[in-house]
Amino acid sequence: MSLPPLLGHGAKLQEYARLQQALLHLHPHELVPGARSGSRPRKIESDRNVKTLAKYLLIIIAGCAIGALAAGLNGALALGLDASGNFIPQRMFLRVAVIGENAVSRLSRSFEKLGPGKPVRVEVEPGVSLRLDPADMIGRQILFGNVWQPEVWQSISDGLSTGGVFLDVGAHIGYETLKASVKVGPSGRVISFEPNPHTLRELRANIAASHATNVTVEPIACTDIEQTLKLYDSTSEGNSGSSSLSLANADEAKMGTLPSYTVKGRPIDDVVRELGLSRLDVIKVDVEGAEYLVLRGAQKTLRRFHPKLVMEVVPFQLANMNTSVEDLLLFIRELGYGPGKQLDDTDREWTVK
Repeated sequence: MSLPPLLGHGAKLQEYARLQQALLHLHPHELVPGARSGSRPRKIESDRNVKTLAKYLLIIIAGCAIGALAAGLNGALALGLDASGNFIPQRMFLRVAVIGENAVSRLSRSFEKLGPGKPVRVEVEPGVSLRLDPADMIGRQILFGNVWQPEVWQSISDGLSTGGVFLDVGAHIGYETLKASVKVGPSGRVISFEPNPHTLRELRANIAASHATNVTVEPIACTDIEQTLKLYDSTSEGNSGSSSLSLANADEAKMGTLPSYTVKGRPIDDVVRELGLSRLDVIKVDVEGAEYLVLRGAQKTLRRFHPKLVMEVVPFQLANMNTSVEDLLLFIRELGYGPGKQLDDTDREWTVK
Protein backbone atom coordinates (compact mmCIF):
# COMPACT_ATOMS: atom_id res chain seq x y z
CA MET A 1 0.00 0.00 0.00
CA SER A 2 1.41 3.39 -0.96
CA LEU A 3 1.13 6.33 1.42
CA PRO A 4 -0.61 9.62 0.62
CA PRO A 5 1.73 12.28 -0.78
CA LEU A 6 1.92 14.18 2.49
CA LEU A 7 3.46 11.13 4.15
CA GLY A 8 6.40 10.90 1.81
CA HIS A 9 8.61 13.33 3.70
CA GLY A 10 10.91 11.22 5.87
CA ALA A 11 12.75 14.32 7.09
CA LYS A 12 9.80 15.11 9.34
CA LEU A 13 10.07 11.85 11.25
CA GLN A 14 12.51 12.94 13.91
CA GLU A 15 10.32 15.94 14.74
CA TYR A 16 7.73 13.45 15.99
CA ALA A 17 10.05 12.10 18.66
CA ARG A 18 7.20 11.30 21.00
CA LEU A 19 4.19 11.20 18.69
CA GLN A 20 2.88 7.74 19.62
CA GLN A 21 3.34 8.62 23.27
CA ALA A 22 0.46 11.09 23.29
CA LEU A 23 -2.47 9.23 24.77
CA LEU A 24 -0.57 6.61 26.77
CA HIS A 25 1.45 8.21 29.57
CA LEU A 26 0.55 11.88 29.53
CA HIS A 27 1.36 13.57 32.85
CA PRO A 28 0.83 17.28 33.56
CA HIS A 29 4.09 17.53 35.51
CA GLU A 30 5.99 16.70 32.31
CA LEU A 31 4.47 19.63 30.46
CA VAL A 32 5.64 22.50 32.65
CA PRO A 33 9.35 23.10 33.26
CA GLY A 34 10.14 22.86 36.97
CA ALA A 35 7.04 20.84 37.93
CA ARG A 36 8.32 17.55 39.29
CA SER A 37 6.66 14.20 39.86
CA GLY A 38 5.81 13.70 43.54
CA SER A 39 5.97 17.43 44.39
CA ARG A 40 3.07 19.69 45.32
CA PRO A 41 3.21 22.57 42.80
CA ARG A 42 1.81 25.96 43.59
CA LYS A 43 -1.73 26.66 42.41
CA ILE A 44 -0.52 28.77 39.50
CA GLU A 45 1.65 25.89 38.31
CA SER A 46 -1.27 23.49 38.71
CA ASP A 47 -3.55 25.75 36.68
CA ARG A 48 -0.87 26.10 34.03
CA ASN A 49 -0.49 22.33 33.92
CA VAL A 50 -4.20 21.83 33.31
CA LYS A 51 -4.30 24.49 30.60
CA THR A 52 -1.17 23.17 28.93
CA LEU A 53 -2.47 19.61 29.05
CA ALA A 54 -5.77 20.69 27.51
CA LYS A 55 -3.95 22.63 24.79
CA TYR A 56 -1.75 19.69 23.84
CA LEU A 57 -4.67 17.29 23.80
CA LEU A 58 -6.59 19.64 21.53
CA ILE A 59 -3.60 19.93 19.21
CA ILE A 60 -3.24 16.16 19.07
CA ILE A 61 -6.95 15.59 18.50
CA ALA A 62 -7.12 18.34 15.88
CA GLY A 63 -4.13 16.98 14.00
CA CYS A 64 -5.52 13.47 14.00
CA ALA A 65 -9.00 14.65 13.03
CA ILE A 66 -7.68 16.69 10.12
CA GLY A 67 -5.52 13.78 9.07
CA ALA A 68 -8.43 11.35 9.30
CA LEU A 69 -10.64 13.66 7.23
CA ALA A 70 -7.91 13.94 4.60
CA ALA A 71 -7.39 10.21 4.44
CA GLY A 72 -11.03 9.22 4.89
CA LEU A 73 -12.15 6.59 7.40
CA ASN A 74 -11.20 3.63 5.24
CA GLY A 75 -7.94 5.29 4.26
CA ALA A 76 -7.07 6.04 7.89
CA LEU A 77 -7.71 2.45 8.90
CA ALA A 78 -5.68 1.21 5.95
CA LEU A 79 -2.72 3.31 7.11
CA GLY A 80 -2.54 1.11 10.20
CA LEU A 81 -2.14 -2.21 8.38
CA ASP A 82 1.08 -4.23 8.30
CA ALA A 83 2.24 -6.64 5.59
CA SER A 84 -0.17 -9.35 6.77
CA GLY A 85 -3.18 -7.05 7.03
CA ASN A 86 -3.02 -6.78 10.83
CA PHE A 87 -4.28 -3.46 12.19
CA ILE A 88 -1.60 -1.62 14.21
CA PRO A 89 -3.13 1.38 16.08
CA GLN A 90 0.30 2.92 16.74
CA ARG A 91 1.07 2.99 13.01
CA MET A 92 -2.27 4.56 12.10
CA PHE A 93 -1.89 7.20 14.83
CA LEU A 94 1.57 8.20 13.59
CA ARG A 95 0.59 8.39 9.95
CA VAL A 96 -2.78 10.11 10.39
CA ALA A 97 -1.31 12.73 12.71
CA VAL A 98 1.39 13.59 10.18
CA ILE A 99 -1.27 14.25 7.54
CA GLY A 100 -2.72 16.90 9.83
CA GLU A 101 0.67 18.45 10.63
CA ASN A 102 0.42 21.20 8.04
CA ALA A 103 -2.79 22.46 9.64
CA VAL A 104 -1.41 22.24 13.18
CA SER A 105 2.03 23.75 12.84
CA ARG A 106 3.10 23.29 16.45
CA LEU A 107 2.11 19.68 16.68
CA SER A 108 5.60 18.25 16.51
CA ARG A 109 6.94 20.51 19.30
CA SER A 110 4.09 19.47 21.53
CA PHE A 111 4.80 15.80 21.08
CA GLU A 112 8.34 16.29 22.38
CA LYS A 113 6.80 16.81 25.83
CA LEU A 114 4.96 13.50 26.01
CA GLY A 115 5.84 10.18 27.67
CA PRO A 116 6.79 6.83 26.05
CA GLY A 117 4.46 4.67 23.95
CA LYS A 118 4.07 0.92 24.00
CA PRO A 119 6.15 -1.37 21.78
CA VAL A 120 4.19 -3.36 19.22
CA ARG A 121 5.04 -6.31 16.96
CA VAL A 122 4.66 -5.57 13.25
CA GLU A 123 5.15 -7.79 10.22
CA VAL A 124 7.10 -5.32 8.11
CA GLU A 125 7.03 -7.73 5.18
CA PRO A 126 6.65 -11.51 4.87
CA GLY A 127 9.42 -13.11 6.91
CA VAL A 128 10.31 -9.89 8.76
CA SER A 129 8.54 -9.57 12.11
CA LEU A 130 9.87 -6.80 14.35
CA ARG A 131 8.89 -5.60 17.80
CA LEU A 132 8.97 -1.82 17.33
CA ASP A 133 9.24 0.71 20.14
CA PRO A 134 7.76 4.15 19.28
CA ALA A 135 9.99 5.69 21.95
CA ASP A 136 13.13 4.58 20.08
CA MET A 137 14.23 6.39 16.93
CA ILE A 138 14.77 3.36 14.69
CA GLY A 139 11.64 1.57 15.85
CA ARG A 140 9.61 4.74 15.38
CA GLN A 141 10.80 5.28 11.82
CA ILE A 142 10.15 1.69 10.77
CA LEU A 143 6.75 1.80 12.46
CA PHE A 144 5.89 4.96 10.53
CA GLY A 145 7.40 4.31 7.13
CA ASN A 146 8.04 0.54 7.04
CA VAL A 147 11.68 1.20 6.10
CA TRP A 148 15.02 2.09 7.67
CA GLN A 149 17.89 3.53 5.63
CA PRO A 150 16.53 2.34 2.26
CA GLU A 151 19.73 3.19 0.38
CA VAL A 152 21.73 0.97 2.70
CA TRP A 153 19.35 -1.95 2.29
CA GLN A 154 19.29 -1.50 -1.49
CA SER A 155 23.07 -1.73 -1.59
CA ILE A 156 23.04 -4.87 0.58
CA SER A 157 20.24 -6.42 -1.46
CA ASP A 158 22.04 -5.79 -4.75
CA GLY A 159 24.95 -7.90 -3.50
CA LEU A 160 22.86 -10.85 -2.32
CA SER A 161 21.17 -13.71 -4.14
CA THR A 162 19.72 -17.11 -3.28
CA GLY A 163 22.31 -19.12 -1.37
CA GLY A 164 24.33 -16.03 -0.47
CA VAL A 165 26.04 -15.27 2.84
CA PHE A 166 25.68 -11.96 4.71
CA LEU A 167 27.49 -10.66 7.80
CA ASP A 168 25.48 -8.07 9.74
CA VAL A 169 27.91 -6.33 12.10
CA GLY A 170 25.88 -4.15 14.42
CA ALA A 171 22.61 -5.93 13.72
CA HIS A 172 20.54 -4.00 16.28
CA ILE A 173 16.96 -5.42 16.31
CA GLY A 174 17.48 -7.27 13.04
CA TYR A 175 15.99 -5.16 10.24
CA GLU A 176 18.73 -5.92 7.69
CA THR A 177 19.38 -9.36 9.20
CA LEU A 178 15.82 -10.51 8.56
CA LYS A 179 15.46 -8.90 5.15
CA ALA A 180 18.71 -10.58 4.12
CA SER A 181 17.45 -13.88 5.55
CA VAL A 182 14.50 -13.71 3.17
CA LYS A 183 16.70 -12.64 0.24
CA VAL A 184 19.25 -15.47 0.52
CA GLY A 185 16.62 -18.10 1.28
CA PRO A 186 16.95 -21.40 3.15
CA SER A 187 20.17 -22.30 1.31
CA GLY A 188 21.86 -19.06 2.37
CA ARG A 189 23.23 -17.86 5.70
CA VAL A 190 23.13 -14.70 7.76
CA ILE A 191 25.57 -14.13 10.63
CA SER A 192 24.25 -11.44 12.95
CA PHE A 193 26.62 -9.69 15.40
CA GLU A 194 25.12 -7.74 18.31
CA PRO A 195 26.84 -7.26 21.71
CA ASN A 196 24.26 -5.04 23.49
CA PRO A 197 22.37 -7.36 25.90
CA HIS A 198 19.23 -5.20 25.76
CA THR A 199 19.12 -5.10 21.96
CA LEU A 200 20.27 -8.71 21.71
CA ARG A 201 17.08 -9.88 23.43
CA GLU A 202 15.00 -7.99 20.88
CA LEU A 203 17.09 -9.36 18.00
CA ARG A 204 16.66 -12.96 19.11
CA ALA A 205 12.93 -12.51 19.69
CA ASN A 206 12.52 -10.99 16.22
CA ILE A 207 14.45 -13.83 14.59
CA ALA A 208 12.26 -16.38 16.38
CA ALA A 209 9.04 -14.54 15.47
CA SER A 210 10.19 -14.40 11.84
CA HIS A 211 11.07 -18.13 11.77
CA ALA A 212 14.45 -17.18 10.31
CA THR A 213 16.22 -20.52 10.66
CA ASN A 214 19.14 -19.48 8.45
CA VAL A 215 20.34 -16.80 10.91
CA THR A 216 23.20 -17.37 13.38
CA VAL A 217 23.55 -14.85 16.22
CA GLU A 218 27.00 -13.96 17.54
CA PRO A 219 26.58 -11.97 20.81
CA ILE A 220 29.94 -10.22 20.55
CA ALA A 221 31.58 -6.95 19.55
CA CYS A 222 33.76 -7.33 16.46
CA THR A 223 37.29 -6.09 17.21
CA ASP A 224 40.89 -6.57 16.10
CA ILE A 225 41.89 -8.91 18.93
CA GLU A 226 40.03 -11.05 21.47
CA GLN A 227 39.37 -8.87 24.49
CA THR A 228 36.85 -7.69 27.08
CA LEU A 229 35.28 -4.28 26.48
CA LYS A 230 32.78 -1.86 27.98
CA LEU A 231 29.71 -1.08 25.86
CA TYR A 232 27.62 2.02 26.62
CA ASP A 233 23.87 1.55 26.13
CA SER A 234 22.07 4.60 24.68
CA THR A 235 18.55 3.10 24.88
CA SER A 236 17.56 5.47 27.70
CA GLU A 237 18.27 8.46 25.42
CA GLY A 238 15.76 7.30 22.81
CA ASN A 239 18.18 5.89 20.23
CA SER A 240 19.39 2.40 21.09
CA GLY A 241 21.19 2.32 17.74
CA SER A 242 23.77 4.78 19.11
CA SER A 243 25.10 2.32 21.71
CA SER A 244 28.86 2.31 21.38
CA LEU A 245 32.21 1.27 22.80
CA SER A 246 32.74 5.04 23.17
CA LEU A 247 30.75 6.92 25.81
CA ALA A 248 31.10 10.12 23.77
CA ASN A 249 29.47 8.43 20.75
CA ALA A 250 26.67 6.79 22.73
CA ASP A 251 25.83 9.84 24.87
CA GLU A 252 24.13 12.00 22.22
CA ALA A 253 22.18 13.88 24.89
CA LYS A 254 25.44 14.73 26.72
CA MET A 255 24.18 13.38 30.04
CA GLY A 256 27.70 12.40 31.05
CA THR A 257 26.82 8.84 32.00
CA LEU A 258 24.95 5.85 30.58
CA PRO A 259 24.30 2.25 31.57
CA SER A 260 27.19 0.05 30.47
CA TYR A 261 27.86 -3.65 30.01
CA THR A 262 30.99 -5.76 29.88
CA VAL A 263 31.02 -7.50 26.50
CA LYS A 264 33.32 -9.87 24.67
CA GLY A 265 35.24 -8.65 21.65
CA ARG A 266 36.47 -11.05 18.96
CA PRO A 267 37.90 -10.78 15.41
CA ILE A 268 35.56 -11.67 12.55
CA ASP A 269 38.36 -13.81 11.10
CA ASP A 270 38.09 -16.17 14.10
CA VAL A 271 34.31 -16.44 13.82
CA VAL A 272 34.38 -17.08 10.06
CA ARG A 273 36.97 -19.83 10.55
CA GLU A 274 34.94 -21.48 13.33
CA LEU A 275 31.73 -21.38 11.30
CA GLY A 276 33.51 -22.91 8.31
CA LEU A 277 32.19 -20.34 5.84
CA SER A 278 33.17 -21.00 2.24
CA ARG A 279 31.40 -17.96 0.79
CA LEU A 280 30.74 -14.36 1.79
CA ASP A 281 28.84 -11.92 -0.42
CA VAL A 282 28.17 -8.79 1.67
CA ILE A 283 29.29 -7.43 5.02
CA LYS A 284 27.52 -4.49 6.64
CA VAL A 285 29.27 -2.58 9.42
CA ASP A 286 27.46 -0.04 11.60
CA VAL A 287 29.18 0.12 14.98
CA GLU A 288 29.23 3.78 16.02
CA GLY A 289 32.92 4.56 15.53
CA ALA A 290 34.49 1.12 15.90
CA GLU A 291 34.54 0.42 12.16
CA TYR A 292 38.34 0.46 11.93
CA LEU A 293 38.62 -2.14 14.70
CA VAL A 294 36.12 -4.34 12.85
CA LEU A 295 38.08 -4.23 9.59
CA ARG A 296 41.40 -4.91 11.29
CA GLY A 297 39.90 -8.07 12.74
CA ALA A 298 38.44 -9.12 9.37
CA GLN A 299 41.52 -8.72 7.14
CA LYS A 300 41.85 -12.39 6.22
CA THR A 301 38.14 -12.68 5.51
CA LEU A 302 38.08 -9.59 3.32
CA ARG A 303 41.16 -10.64 1.35
CA ARG A 304 39.86 -14.16 0.88
CA PHE A 305 36.25 -13.50 -0.17
CA HIS A 306 36.33 -9.85 -1.35
CA PRO A 307 32.71 -9.26 -0.23
CA LYS A 308 30.85 -6.06 -0.93
CA LEU A 309 31.44 -3.75 2.02
CA VAL A 310 28.62 -1.48 3.25
CA MET A 311 29.66 0.71 6.15
CA GLU A 312 28.76 3.78 8.16
CA VAL A 313 31.51 6.41 8.25
CA VAL A 314 31.09 9.30 10.71
CA PRO A 315 34.22 11.41 11.30
CA PHE A 316 33.58 12.46 14.90
CA GLN A 317 32.67 8.91 15.91
CA LEU A 318 35.92 7.62 14.47
CA ALA A 319 37.83 10.40 16.23
CA ASN A 320 36.28 9.39 19.54
CA MET A 321 37.69 5.91 18.94
CA ASN A 322 41.18 7.33 18.22
CA THR A 323 41.14 6.90 14.46
CA SER A 324 40.03 8.88 11.41
CA VAL A 325 38.30 8.69 8.05
CA GLU A 326 41.72 8.87 6.37
CA ASP A 327 42.97 5.85 8.36
CA LEU A 328 39.84 3.91 7.44
CA LEU A 329 39.93 4.70 3.72
CA LEU A 330 43.62 3.91 3.44
CA PHE A 331 43.10 0.55 5.10
CA ILE A 332 40.20 -0.27 2.76
CA ARG A 333 42.37 0.56 -0.28
CA GLU A 334 45.15 -1.67 1.08
CA LEU A 335 42.64 -4.53 1.18
CA GLY A 336 42.14 -4.17 -2.58
CA TYR A 337 38.92 -2.17 -2.66
CA GLY A 338 38.09 0.71 -5.00
CA PRO A 339 37.25 4.31 -4.05
CA GLY A 340 33.71 3.48 -2.96
CA LYS A 341 30.35 5.14 -3.42
CA GLN A 342 28.34 7.36 -1.08
CA LEU A 343 24.89 5.92 -0.31
CA ASP A 344 23.46 8.57 2.00
CA ASP A 345 24.73 11.15 4.49
CA THR A 346 26.76 8.66 6.52
CA ASP A 347 26.95 5.34 4.68
CA ARG A 348 29.17 4.15 1.83
CA GLU A 349 29.75 0.98 -0.19
CA TRP A 350 32.93 -0.54 -1.58
CA THR A 351 33.69 -3.36 -4.01
CA VAL A 352 37.05 -4.75 -5.07
CA LYS A 353 38.84 -3.04 -7.95
